[in-house]
Amino acid sequence: MKTLKLSLSIFFLILIITGCETEGDNIHEASLTGLEVKIAFQDDATIQYRATWNDKEILRSGKTDSTITISRDSLSGTLKVYKNNETEPELEKQMTISPGYTISLVQLPGSPIIINSGEDEADPSNRTSVKVRFMYSDMPGWGDSVKVDIFVYISDPDGVKSTRSTGVSVIVKERELSPYVELDLNQFVSDLTRYERTRTYVTDVTDIATGTLLVDHTTSSTGQIGQISFGSKRWVNDTGWKPSQKFSTCYAYLNPNTNKISFQFGFGAPW
Repeated sequence: MKTLKLSLSIFFLILIITGCETEGDNIHEASLTGLEVKIAFQDDATIQYRATWNDKEILRSGKTDSTITISRDSLSGTLKVYKNNETEPELEKQMTISPGYTISLVQLPGSPIIINSGEDEADPSNRTSVKVRFMYSDMPGWGDSVKVDIFVYISDPDGVKSTRSTGVSVIVKERELSPYVELDLNQFVSDLTRYERTRTYVTDVTDIATGTLLVDHTTSSTGQIGQISFGSKRWVNDTGWKPSQKFSTCYAYLNPNTNKISFQFGFGAPW
């Protein structure tokens, strides 16, 4: 009988100890979370980036995607991204993230690496629309932020040419991606049974601080948003224009030969 009582006591003791260990493991796991960092787009393939979170390496040089485990107490911190073997970060930003967060980075032509915002953006409202955003860096005469107003240049089936305001505008801060704005390629299509031969988007760019008009859409080719920005679009009878891209990121480009400014396609997401 004493042996039975002793065996039962040992059995329940083991259960208690095992239960405590399991509970402790669960508490420990609950205090941790994953943090992913990825380079979603990089124009200059010769550059190698490495990144740290609160000085802990989260992306090794030469890698484009990595996930580490961090404490939930470390959800507020400093992201630093270093270029090649440089000791000073090209990007440094204080951030507060959520558990399981993904930090997405992009490096557009001629620009430093920046955070790729808006990855959770909803799709355009219809299949004939594209969502576009803008970015600029080190543009001569441009201040810390600008306003981009978007117009459309149309040549109709009868050869009548006109420029109309889309009513769409967006504020762009230097070295930051602007919010997305939606453009419906059929906004001014009057007759879906007739092919509209030319459809080009152009812009006015105004300095926020000074009110100076930096880009005037009435000047030939100035401020044009390249048609490739929306991907190859096609005309479908009874439907109209359909862009191949549903998201498009464009950057300001100064042509050194013509001294004209346009917004070039950087990267996007197809329909």
